[in-house]
Amino acid sequence: MGHGLVFQEITDTSKMKKSTPFLFALLAVAILISACSKKDSKVSLPPKLDTQIPTITGLMPSINDTTYSVMDTVRVEIRCQDDVALDRMVISLKHKAASLVTYVLWSWEKSYSISGTSTVSVFYIDIPVYYLAPAGGYQIEAYCVDRNGNKSGFYRNDVNIFNPTFNIQPTINIMAPDPVNPTNFSIASLVSMNGSASGAYNIEYVDVNIYHIQNNDTIFTSAHPSIGLPMYNYSDAFTIPANTPPGYYYVMVRALDGALNEVRDTSVININ
Repeated sequence: MGHGLVFQEITDTSKMKKSTPFLFALLAVAILISACSKKDSKVSLPPKLDTQIPTITGLMPSINDTTYSVMDTVRVEIRCQDDVALDRMVISLKHKAASLVTYVLWSWEKSYSISGTSTVSVFYIDIPVYYLAPAGGYQIEAYCVDRNGNKSGFYRNDVNIFNPTFNIQPTINIMAPDPVNPTNFSIASLVSMNGSASGAYNIEYVDVNIYHIQNNDTIFTSAHPSIGLPMYNYSDAFTIPANTPPGYYYVMVRALDGALNEVRDTSVININ
């Protein structure tokens, strides 16, 4: 019985020796598969998130070259830079008062795509000033956007355009308060303000502001946007609060027409 057991053990050991190469081969395949899986998992990792905003620099126009006439060309130089890749640059030239009205004779805007993986782009843009461009102050606005949507902007608000074609100023006719002699009011009194504005290019916007003559503190403001009429009759009312400091106040009325010509007129009230 004992010899039988020893023989059996020797027989089992020989089988194990014969199967050893197979086990090593199987282990090598398993290691290879595991290595490939790890390699594939590294490739499938998401790219590093780009949170750095691009930089933008306006190199032109120069400080001393900001006055233009209609039919002139505004030369602008913009430099964009990003740490990964740029996507586009957008630039516009708009009248500074354009946001106050619904209709403006002219503005300019353009978008430039940046292809490939460029990290630096310089743009030289010639903006032709349209012959119908309203006279006045303009703002250059540009911004750069990278491939991840990060954005940075550049602004210049000192561009002036002269247009002799649209120099017909609108007019304001103040009816109340008295535009000639100061009107006296006391606390809790009702101040009625009314009058009219007219212009050759339609009145687009009217506002009324009451502010202290000495310190410019505003105690009342009212806006009348989206008008679009050759003549507009405005009307406002204001009850003087109990904490209003005494003194003389301007009641200023401002009107803008469709060519963005601006006119202002004032009357004076005395609060005591």
